[in-house]
Amino acid sequence: MSPHEGPVELDVRPLRKPDKHPQIFAAYRALPVGAAFVLVNDPKHLREEFEADSSRRQFDAGPDCLRYYCSPTPTGTRPGCQRGRNRRGSPMSRRIFHVVFADDWAGAQRFGEYEGSTRAKTLDEVGFIHAATAEQLEHVLTAVYRDADLPLVVAVIDEDALREAGVDTRWEEIPQSSSTPGTQAPRITGALPLTPDVVVAEIPLDHKNGGKWTVPDVSGYAVGDSTP
Repeated sequence: MSPHEGPVELDVRPLRKPDKHPQIFAAYRALPVGAAFVLVNDPKHLREEFEADSSRRQFDAGPDCLRYYCSPTPTGTRPGCQRGRNRRGSPMSRRIFHVVFADDWAGAQRFGEYEGSTRAKTLDEVGFIHAATAEQLEHVLTAVYRDADLPLVVAVIDEDALREAGVDTRWEEIPQSSSTPGTQAPRITGALPLTPDVVVAEIPLDHKNGGKWTVPDVSGYAVGDSTP
């Protein structure tokens, strides 16, 4: 079936942000294998992801919306539009982390999406959401939140589920002059969906010990390799 004819369009642009993902996933789960719908969405935070994805099924990309063709495969296990295979080919989904003030995180829960970037900066201001590997958590807590006394949350993010939700992760080289551990740092290129398959855990950090934040033990979250 051609993506230019047949499938019904699902236009989620008029919906509130917290209503978009449930509507999309419900429509997708209702499809039998071989059927399809055309999802129409606002291109903000998504255009770069679709243009970079060589297996995309996007068409009719205009200034105000993107249309892309969604159809389940016989082996598909997650509700979401086809986004192509895992670029890393890894059998284990990578987990990355984002540190945020607990109050800001609670506020985002009401909208179903998180659009912060780092402390006192938003996604719109920076262009991406800062994230970290397990080995970089201590650096983030020390360099960014050392003087903060308000409670924090460490969000544990499933990178594959995030990508299947339509948000890519870009891995940037860390300059040799930086004190950040590792060789690359993850950058989330769009708003973070606050769904259980994407945010698999929330680790509260309520207070400091001896004037320092205690780095949480994340070894139980199948973090995989530190970098791609």
